[in-house]
Amino acid sequence: MEKKMDVLNVNIGRKFEVHCKAVNSKPLPQKRPRLKLNPKDYKVVRNWVLERDGWRCQECGSMKGLQVHHMKRRGQLGGDEVGNLITLCNGCHGRCHGRGPTRS
Repeated sequence: MEKKMDVLNVNIGRKFEVHCKAVNSKPLPQKRPRLKLNPKDYKVVRNWVLERDGWRCQECGSMKGLQVHHMKRRGQLGGDEVGNLITLCNGCHGRCHGRGPTRS
């Protein structure tokens, strides 16, 4: 029984080693840097987006509790670019992120 276990350990070790070599032989793709503005510049872009959208939620038309939403999340390399931003009210913004409605 001990000999079978030794063979099993050697085989698992070799498979792991081969797997590691295969994974480590390929360079990881580089992520493109996302555009992240400093707070002062973001405020300018935010106000531009609100103006562009007529100071209305683009989902329900509300003019209360407006927020600027990143359509492609920052974690998915969505930047602070005008084309990636949309005006939403608190409630619609919360629903976009899977939260229930919030107060305006």
